[in-house]
Amino acid sequence: MVILLLHQNGHTYRFEKQVLEYPMVVTFYYNSLVDLYKNGNIVFIQNPKSNFRIYNVTLRKYVWISGNFPIPAEMKNLFVWEILGRTAHLLGDMSVPAHVKNDIHPCHIAIPIIGGNTTWFNEGDTYELHIGGLVGGSNPNCNDPQSIFPAQNVTWADALNQGGFINVFGKENPIRYLFYTTNQLADHFGSLSTNENPGFDPQRWYPGDNNYSVQFGTDYYSEFQQLINTMGSPITNINDFPPSINATTNTAFVYGIRAIAGLFHWFAKECDILYAPVVAPIISNFTQSPNPLYRGNSGSVTCNLSQGNGNLSFNWSIVSGNTGSFQFQM
Repeated sequence: MVILLLHQNGHTYRFEKQVLEYPMVVTFYYNSLVDLYKNGNIVFIQNPKSNFRIYNVTLRKYVWISGNFPIPAEMKNLFVWEILGRTAHLLGDMSVPAHVKNDIHPCHIAIPIIGGNTTWFNEGDTYELHIGGLVGGSNPNCNDPQSIFPAQNVTWADALNQGGFINVFGKENPIRYLFYTTNQLADHFGSLSTNENPGFDPQRWYPGDNNYSVQFGTDYYSEFQQLINTMGSPITNINDFPPSINATTNTAFVYGIRAIAGLFHWFAKECDILYAPVVAPIISNFTQSPNPLYRGNSGSVTCNLSQGNGNLSFNWSIVSGNTGSFQFQM
């Protein structure tokens, strides 16, 4: 049964199931997401237990392949943007206090018990339910989409006012920079389960802390330190939790937006797909050297712009002239 056809160096490879009754899972790894985008390289992992085999159509025999294997652009794009999107999702999760503590917070989860029965636990995180608009609902299920919720009130303008995207291009450990600083800001705040009598997780309240580092290797977390220095003591008392909900949003959630923007900026720069927007040129004046520049002499004419970027194209043409002088239009 043919599953996939790939091509490399003039050879065609056909991926087939070995056992038709079982699903075929083709496992592979990539060197880096940037290399996967720029070169499309992946490395297939084959072993005797893999439920697939590879047939070289060109050589007419089954083969094992190793090393980098370039995949088609359409397949590469499916992988790259899926992985980058999932990474952004995980990075956003780091702005929620419950996600950076050992806080089990299932929402309306069914757990089998002895005798074949099922018991339900509703121990969603209070802050996560709040920002998703689910507080006070009859069914506190984190997966119930809401049309109106507090997270909608946070915009790009809030991220810009807090300092703009986190620029990690050229950092020693850019991904750690983004994830660590985001989760340490969230860890400043406490995490509280909604159920007052937890059965799934015996601990309901997880206090915040300020146990962090502002440097890793050569990377200094300047944006993080600027914020954490203004936040005071961590939220350690459960009675201080309700007033801290808005502060969690205004600090950690907004920083999460900045971090995700920084992730996209870093990836675009690494992959050479970030281009400055083209600004239409406006000519301010011309300068010439020597001044005046006469016919028969050599020199230069410079077009000075009041705005604009990119490469300008131009043509010289005679507008009017006589034996003594010429005028040119650009």
